[in-house]
Amino acid sequence: MSETDGTRLENLPRPRNQEDPDFPIVSRLTAALQASGALKGKTIAWHCHLTLLTELAARAVVEAGARLVLSECNPATTQVEAVENLEKMGRVFLGQDSAVQALASKPDILADTGFVLIPTYLSSLPPETGADIMGASEITTSGISKLRAYRGSFAFPVFNINDGQIKSLIENFHGVGDGLLEALKLHDALVPQTRVAVVGYGKVGAGCAHYLKANGARVAVVEIDPVAGLLAHFDGYELATLEQALASSHILVTATGTAGLLGKEHFLQAADGLLIANVGHLNSEVSPQVLESICEHKVEKSNGLTEYHLKVPSPTGEQCGSRRLALLTGGNPCNVALLTGSDAPTMLHLTTEILTWDYIASQCRPEKEKQLPSGITGERSLPPDVETLAARIALDALGYQFYA
Repeated sequence: MSETDGTRLENLPRPRNQEDPDFPIVSRLTAALQASGALKGKTIAWHCHLTLLTELAARAVVEAGARLVLSECNPATTQVEAVENLEKMGRVFLGQDSAVQALASKPDILADTGFVLIPTYLSSLPPETGADIMGASEITTSGISKLRAYRGSFAFPVFNINDGQIKSLIENFHGVGDGLLEALKLHDALVPQTRVAVVGYGKVGAGCAHYLKANGARVAVVEIDPVAGLLAHFDGYELATLEQALASSHILVTATGTAGLLGKEHFLQAADGLLIANVGHLNSEVSPQVLESICEHKVEKSNGLTEYHLKVPSPTGEQCGSRRLALLTGGNPCNVALLTGSDAPTMLHLTTEILTWDYIASQCRPEKEKQLPSGITGERSLPPDVETLAARIALDALGYQFYA
């Protein structure tokens, strides 16, 4: 199973045929893009989650005069209604070859989720061809890690949206934390004193721990980085090893973005009845194919919950015991697959992403790019002006006109 393989789940879309009247950010984003004019006539290849929120944000890009070509980053988060609506605004490609198909449109800007589109482009063309790309963006923690490990050359800048303040402190912390909470409540999984272990204490993990604790859960944190572990301790959480967490928790939340975090040995030592929920970008973080291979049978529950029944050998190997493990949304990011949590953080990070493309179109022409220092990987920090504009647009949408 690849990182983007999976069955499209029956999501729970809420009606979003019009912009949220409580947070009308898209109309203000559209006005800002039209005033800039930089995106007019540009082609943007966007590898992303194809959801109703993506559709809402895409309207601003199209109304600003840009051409959108979208590719599916995870079939388990794709919503049929969103695809149908997006196809009215641009071209949409699904499946494993979606990134390759999107690149055939000869885009000016690459917008990536999980560092798939960019390396596909670089590996399929001669290095000098990269000069045709004005710039690119990446929005995920796992994607930035892959970007930094990439050993190829870049002829264009790649802007790190994930480490910006808006994405990390609002979407990653509040958006994912709130979305996880709502996803668990759909299954009545959270009651007072539920023992929950959060694996990974980056901004995503920290947000999940915060929201879980605020709703009465007893939260432990699993973290291999000593500094992050120390922060978790002073934030009021007990620290545990992964083995301790598996054996003593009711719910295990994975938030590392690391493929293969869980394997056969972890499933066999987990507590009976453990519920596993992933909020990292990749379903391979929790190795669902391994769980499939060792289960005797499975039961499909509602809202994307699957219960696996395992036979677990005793330490002496003389007899086997039974164990039940539950996996939410096939190991895909549950908040995205179920479209749970507040829309505002997601719309704000999409606004920041789109304004980054506007910056690329206005500032990253070849003659201007020559003036910018070239990093080893091509990575660039998000320009402060982009986040400032995104914040002003958001605050205006929230009713704080004095920031405009």
